Amino acid sequence: MRSPGLRALAILIVVAAIGWSISQPPTQESRHYGTAPNLVLISVDTLRYDHLSIYGYDRPTSPQIDAFFADGEIYERAYSAETNTPPSVVSLLTGLYPPGHGIRLFLQRIDDDVTTLADVLAAAGYQTAAVVSNSVLASESIGLDRRFDHYDDTVTEREGIRPVWERRAGPTTDAAIGWLSQARNVAAPYFLWVHYNDPHGPYDPPAETPADFAHEGEQIVPRRKIPAYIQLAENPQDALEYIDRYDEEISYLDQEVGRLLSEVQRSPGDTIVALTADHGETMVEHETYFSHGYHVWEPLVRVPLLVRRPGGRGRRIQAPVSGVDLAPSLLAYIGVSGFERSDGFVFGTRPPNVPIVLEAFANRSQVRAFVVGNQKWFIRVDGDREIIDRTYLELGAAAEEWRTNRWRAHPAADALEHSARTDPDPGGIPKEYAKGVQLAGPKVAPSRDARQTEALRALGYVE
Repeated sequence: MRSPGLRALAILIVVAAIGWSISQPPTQESRHYGTAPNLVLISVDTLRYDHLSIYGYDRPTSPQIDAFFADGEIYERAYSAETNTPPSVVSLLTGLYPPGHGIRLFLQRIDDDVTTLADVLAAAGYQTAAVVSNSVLASESIGLDRRFDHYDDTVTEREGIRPVWERRAGPTTDAAIGWLSQARNVAAPYFLWVHYNDPHGPYDPPAETPADFAHEGEQIVPRRKIPAYIQLAENPQDALEYIDRYDEEISYLDQEVGRLLSEVQRSPGDTIVALTADHGETMVEHETYFSHGYHVWEPLVRVPLLVRRPGGRGRRIQAPVSGVDLAPSLLAYIGVSGFERSDGFVFGTRPPNVPIVLEAFANRSQVRAFVVGNQKWFIRVDGDREIIDRTYLELGAAAEEWRTNRWRAHPAADALEHSARTDPDPGGIPKEYAKGVQLAGPKVAPSRDARQTEALRALGYVE
């Protein structure tokens, strides 16, 4: 059993320091639309919120998404829990930060005692299905398949800029529509989770991409700071070329998400649809270009979050929310009892002084951050739980950060340091791994085969 989540810890420390009390967040009024509504969760790999036109991007990258969620809830400040896919996705599905659910590395299998959204919904009579397109979410990689009635994790090698193991958005949508139209039990409400891998690098949009973006001039960046798996064969140092291709992948994704949403709308019954991302991507910000997973900078942790409910009206929500809030909120919307333990809050009930927690793991150390309002504290922690760096930042309305020369004292700063020192996995490294013991997943076991290694390398997960 993992230790209790970070939400209770953060609340207790903040409350004790500033002298006010918080009760359990109120349950949002349950909403029933005749029979139980279906749920569709779309998660997208490596999708920056500020490259979607629904968030004001100046390129028309997402017309299908824009149209569908025009009368939905658009969360302007949504954060992922981690900047690597497995821990972030499991946080979306469990309402727990990584210390609570235990997934910290690639190809760790989820523990049996961790409850997922699919488990709760299955117990409530829902049929559950997942279609995933990143090899780190395959059944043998993470073990989520046993939580769903149907788990399609087909990933194949394809040629492009260089060989890569993934499933494009088109075949992913085909698989999801195939289940919706042919395999599901129409007598029961359903929960469908679809994880798209586009626009994860290498940025290599297919020929059927609806957009063809171009730029003027050039912006040269050091080639050595661009991950090898991302690098383009032509104009490898022009950052604007990479941004064109990334935006074209989003356009292709949007086309295929639009096809899926059209099929969802044809399904009988009411449906709640949520779209988000596991993390973002740096473009020309900070010290590494076109990358993720290594830090908690705003371009890496700010993600889109769009929710459309029957009878809803379009509105934009400015209050910060976390990926751990999504699963508890979806359950509240359908009136189903939630998780026994959770770090998340139903949307609209998070107290303003309770921090949002962010994490990243790279180079055998962890970066952990707390965000409160427009303030952000982050620390770097080693495998002995020693804090080796402290930084305080102030945040702008967009994904902007301004470093100051001081570490600002605050209850959240104290809570952040305490959380690092009490993490069940010191420095974000599972104890078994730190002791040299093999974990179940091939990421940390010599038994991984050559194909698994190459699949990870093609997506930049191993060097």
